[in-house]
Amino acid sequence: MGGATVSFTGSQEMIGTHDLFLNSLAGFAERMEFAMKQLDSVVKAVEQFDFLDGISSSLAKAVGKAVDPRPVRNLLSGTVIGHPLHPVLTDLPIGAWTMAALLDLAGGRSSEPAADLLVIAGIATAVPTAAAGLNDWSDTEGKTQRTGIVHAWQTAQPCASTSPPKAAPRAAKVTGG
Repeated sequence: MGGATVSFTGSQEMIGTHDLFLNSLAGFAERMEFAMKQLDSVVKAVEQFDFLDGISSSLAKAVGKAVDPRPVRNLLSGTVIGHPLHPVLTDLPIGAWTMAALLDLAGGRSSEPAADLLVIAGIATAVPTAAAGLNDWSDTEGKTQRTGIVHAWQTAQPCASTSPPKAAPRAAKVTGG
């Protein structure tokens, strides 16, 4: 009968490495739990910002009118694909901007055109992402509406930081214009 020979040489080192990994993982889990508790307290505070109700209501009514045609609302809601559209679309600008940042940090000069194109793609895909999010948000009220308007304002910041005047030179470089 043949069998495999097992060597235990170095097993102490492997156990030590395994313990180090488990301790590291436990520390990460504790930090994540702390971060989630902090985030939860921020959300609870935002939910109490009733001073946002006036602007939220006005904006929700305007968005509701803009998406009043049923086909527009259905498209932006994701009815056509059987899944809410906004969460699906968020991956596009986030992914584009993340990859652009990585190329800027590690890609060197030769990757600048690709990074520039990714910034433009992020801006372009942020528009339908925001439209789908606003469409969904326009049907909310109270705490959910308050949290949603703060989310919309906060997520608009990457677009504001790469606004058209800032993106135009990048676009010109990419397109040769």
